[in-house]
Amino acid sequence: MSKWGEDRVLVEVYIKGKGPVHKLKVQWQGHEKNQIDLEGLIKQCRLKAIYAYSPTLGRGVEQFYNPRNGLSLISYSGKPDTIIRYDGEPKASFSTVLSRYALAFTLVSLLLLGSTKTRNKWVVEAQQALGGRVAWVVLVVIMVFSHLTRRSFKRS
Repeated sequence: MSKWGEDRVLVEVYIKGKGPVHKLKVQWQGHEKNQIDLEGLIKQCRLKAIYAYSPTLGRGVEQFYNPRNGLSLISYSGKPDTIIRYDGEPKASFSTVLSRYALAFTLVSLLLLGSTKTRNKWVVEAQQALGGRVAWVVLVVIMVFSHLTRRSFKRS
């Protein structure tokens, strides 16, 4: 129990400013019972990032947690009438990630087919359309591929 007697706090989670999508009663954590388990909250709501939020001002500063215990780095008042609001950035679904990989694979495959010495009619036409810009096309495809498949490794 916190020093005010209440051991839970109301947490409202918005997704990109819409909501609240989740309303949760969360246990106070930490030595003084004035921190929130942000890592658990992020996993429970399937978010990749979480920000402070105000209905009037919108999204605020990104909130981080201690990597050792998952608790918020910010200590809250712990009062029973407190409502803590977060705005979250949702994780991409598995199908979205899979479709990005498929798109990138298709683009790279078409590029490789277009740069071969085969004499298919459509390949020859594509090579003539590109002219001497094959290196630039390869560069753009690699940039798009790396952008589509990029993941943040600091938050797994």
